[in-house]
Amino acid sequence: MPAAEDQLATAAGALGTETLERLSRLDAHGHPVLSVYLDLDPNRFPTPDTRHTQLGSLLDEARREAGDQEVDPIEAWLDADGAIRRGARGLAIFASAQAGILEAVRLTSPVEPLAVVDTVPWLEPLAALATPGDWA
Repeated sequence: MPAAEDQLATAAGALGTETLERLSRLDAHGHPVLSVYLDLDPNRFPTPDTRHTQLGSLLDEARREAGDQEVDPIEAWLDADGAIRRGARGLAIFASAQAGILEAVRLTSPVEPLAVVDTVPWLEPLAALATPGDWA
């Protein structure tokens, strides 16, 4: 069986209803899924240092809940590909090291910073952005 890092399929795309549908079908086979939402709004986080502080705080919170195994791949990926954040107003990341999932969605609107661990991706903030209005 390949190592977890060999199984990780990283993808970065834009938000649309098809993206939301695809993410809702991610199957982590009961393993924890870490959902991280970053606010990259330049009015709230105008410098790389402020964005880095926000990310560090969110990942520290996630590390307490999910452990290093779930957080380390996200950190490594973001460090290796800083371009993913450029030009985005927000970023949603979904990861499950044990299930080989690591996906990001660039957002054109800011989101509330959040880290959630569950057995499925936490998609409520994305649903609110993808389908404005009454989506419940």
